[in-house]
Amino acid sequence: MKYVRMLLAVAVLIYPVTSAFASCPDRYDLSSTFFFFDTSCGSRSGDISTGTLSCNSSADQFDLGSGSVDYSMTVPSDLSSAPWGLHIYVDFSDSGSYSLNGISASVVVRHNGNVSYADGFFFHDGSQGSLSCQQIDSSSFTAYPGDTITVTYTGTKYTSGATMKISPPTIFWN
Repeated sequence: MKYVRMLLAVAVLIYPVTSAFASCPDRYDLSSTFFFFDTSCGSRSGDISTGTLSCNSSADQFDLGSGSVDYSMTVPSDLSSAPWGLHIYVDFSDSGSYSLNGISASVVVRHNGNVSYADGFFFHDGSQGSLSCQQIDSSSFTAYPGDTITVTYTGTKYTSGATMKISPPTIFWN
């Protein structure tokens, strides 16, 4: 199963298809069900723009200041509760190694409007070194048909010597 996920993720990174994203997210059913987001699917606030990762995938890029972006989807009625997961790819470098330059990622599941699951699954700052197209995986979680899954990235970039980018999430159901 992990092998299939990895192959699909690599294929998307190597051969990104930006024009195929007519709806957010795009769904692909293989041995697992995958939901791919493009940067156009994100709801941005603050000092954040779009860019490209070192591995040529589209990304949300944090600019000087603070910003955030949300990616949301509703769980389709044909998928059962568990297990769900997601992964992202991250580029991070900071020539000054400042701990004030930092990014984070979290996932929240809402059932009937109430939070049923929340996990801050990623945090990285300038004191922790560089990442180059590093895959980051969330923990497994449960979501039911009709639930809303929201992935949020937040970041603060204090110095121009930092590069902070995160790919749109890939959410999957097994």
